Amino acid sequence: MKDRCRQEDKRPIRARAEIGLRFPHHAAVLETRPGITWLEVHTENYMGGGQPLGYLEAIRAQYPISLHGVGLSLGSAEGLDALHLERILQFAERIEPALVSEHLSWSVVDGRYLADLLPLPMTEEALDIVCRHVDQTQAYLRRRILIENPSTYLRWRHSTIPEWEFLAAVASRTGCGILCDVNNIYVSAANHGWDPSAYLAGLPPAAIGEIHLAGHSVRELENGHVLRIDDHGSRVIPEVWALYAEAAARFGAVPTLIEWDTDIPALEVLLDEASRAERLLGRGKGSLMPRLLDLQRAVCRSLMGGEDGFCAAHVVADGIAGEARLNVYRNTFVGNLTTALRLVYPAIHRLVGGPFFESAARLFIEARPPHSAWLDEYGAGFSEFLAGFAPAASLPYLPGVARLEWAVNTAFHAVDTAPLDLSRLAAVDAADHGHIAFVPHPSVGLVAADHPVDAIWRVVLSQDDAAMAAVDLAAGPVWLMVERNASGVEVVRLPASEWRFMSELCASRPLQQAIDAAPEIDAASVLAEHLAAGRFIRFEVAQRLIQVVN
Repeated sequence: MKDRCRQEDKRPIRARAEIGLRFPHHAAVLETRPGITWLEVHTENYMGGGQPLGYLEAIRAQYPISLHGVGLSLGSAEGLDALHLERILQFAERIEPALVSEHLSWSVVDGRYLADLLPLPMTEEALDIVCRHVDQTQAYLRRRILIENPSTYLRWRHSTIPEWEFLAAVASRTGCGILCDVNNIYVSAANHGWDPSAYLAGLPPAAIGEIHLAGHSVRELENGHVLRIDDHGSRVIPEVWALYAEAAARFGAVPTLIEWDTDIPALEVLLDEASRAERLLGRGKGSLMPRLLDLQRAVCRSLMGGEDGFCAAHVVADGIAGEARLNVYRNTFVGNLTTALRLVYPAIHRLVGGPFFESAARLFIEARPPHSAWLDEYGAGFSEFLAGFAPAASLPYLPGVARLEWAVNTAFHAVDTAPLDLSRLAAVDAADHGHIAFVPHPSVGLVAADHPVDAIWRVVLSQDDAAMAAVDLAAGPVWLMVERNASGVEVVRLPASEWRFMSELCASRPLQQAIDAAPEIDAASVLAEHLAAGRFIRFEVAQRLIQVVN
């Protein structure tokens, strides 16, 4: 892709040491305007609409942005997720990043997203697949991307290419750049007995477009061996700083980023780490290896069902059993998805407690793994799961609360969409009014429950035990509308008849059918109120789609 057209931010990323932007620091960055020159965000964290994207667009007006993806799965044998690639394109066109990067890893097999950056065997087959997907990505995005070296906790027994040579070959064959994660080099080298300095020496300096630094943890296994885990939850250790000094000496002035994703501290701590980096920057045998797709499917079975035998046979042990190494990825897979569910269902988590929630989440994850790296979408169907989950039978209101929380999550992350231009309705012949079928705004949802789930949800999130005890669990049923407006997500109760009317409309059924479902209401005035509030975005008449024209 050496001659491929680029479509990048006109404000380039400067060769300075800066920080990754995380949700807890949105407001602080806008309010304090720290003296930084650029910021990096995780692509998948901003694919919806609402407040997070609003913050990013405001920050984007002040600082150049780099997009760092975790879900494209460049190493998947079955091909790229076209829908996810399109999401990235749409987001990149909106944000106009100066850099776009992804990982040398895989996470998708048979349509299942495994929620981790999983290691590839370093083989010619994998190299061909990664290069093909990098070429496809760069052509689709119309820009050069950077590929980051991973941190790994296992090596496949039949790998034939050193990882640094593999990465250099990808850059040479596709014209992509390399995001050199120095902490990942140190972690992987410690886990596999490599020489981290030799790894650095094997990377082509001209291809290095960015450097990452982060903290990591040390996990002691039962047999006394240890693995270093790239958890981005602490300061950079001295050994990694020393390796970074080597990198700076070899590669020269390269944009450098401090990553911190767990136990996120105050903004000042990250800026202090970046200052230190800035100072250094200124100094300037066995069976044949299976096909990659077969191996990735086996990893999926291992992570989801604990079937380790096939995979473990192809893992380099180095004193630590293959099963133990695979378990690191399994814990991450389950842990990441459990966290995603907890963020979507905070009231459920507080109602049942951590251990109960984690047990339920593990079973839900096994039954319904995600199919996309956009985890804001993950968790649909959890209410149905809880309804059939025997240990939850003593809390009959739980599924209803889960339905409400899913509607709130959907509203919060819904794509920003213009409401229906009401002048378009004037063009519809009066004889066709009963045949109008509306399409609801993506942030609008309806929930019906046999219990007062809105009251339960509110008091649980407020952590008011006295108020919870005062909730009359028999004070149902309730009919709720959830929507996102300028002030955030709101949950309001509707009369049963209006809820039936709105339910028909939101299902895009003809207006006359909605009127027949609620004959006791003043349909004209109720419809006018919903239209004025922007709760619909377009409509159909007699099978002909009337598009919104802005």
